Amino acid sequence: MTGLWLLVFLVQWLLLIVLYCIVFAILRYLASLQSRLGQASVRVTRFEAGDKVSDFTLTDVAGQATSLGQFLQRGRKVLLLLLSASCTTCRAIVAQLDELASRPGGVPALGWMVVAVIYGQPAEVRLMAETLREREGIAVLVDSEALVARSYLVASIPIGLALDENGRVLDQSRNPGPNWLYLTLHVAPPDHSLLPRIPIAQIQ
Repeated sequence: MTGLWLLVFLVQWLLLIVLYCIVFAILRYLASLQSRLGQASVRVTRFEAGDKVSDFTLTDVAGQATSLGQFLQRGRKVLLLLLSASCTTCRAIVAQLDELASRPGGVPALGWMVVAVIYGQPAEVRLMAETLREREGIAVLVDSEALVARSYLVASIPIGLALDENGRVLDQSRNPGPNWLYLTLHVAPPDHSLLPRIPIAQIQ
């Protein structure tokens, strides 16, 4: 009788162990699936992290032809922003760039180059970018036909892409507000309440 109870006890524990292993495997699978879905949701253009973006040539607000490659050749990471002259959120981003440029050393002190590609007619773009005029480390390009947005398969504007010195995507964001903009540049926003409470892994 004792042997029977021992056998039942061992079978029960064996079943519990098997059940635990099954539940553990399911949870690991769900976590892996969630991670993959989370990574996929970050993709907001036709590029993924590590992809090299295609070059383009537009004119700046002075009418001079300029390519993205010219900025990458300067050996600095590039923050590429696709904005619209008629977008309220985009105007807020321009104001944030102006705030960054007014800090000691400006944008160059951060080790980045900011390239703002603004969709709209040249006069509208110039009006929107007036506060960024002659700000070192910030270039404004006019994209009247939204050529870059269409080439990059952008679903909506604004879009932000952080590129390394070789033009490869480090990170990208739809609607790159204060959190993404300041965290990507590794600087604190003027209002610290804008920072998320949960730490975000910064770009190395």
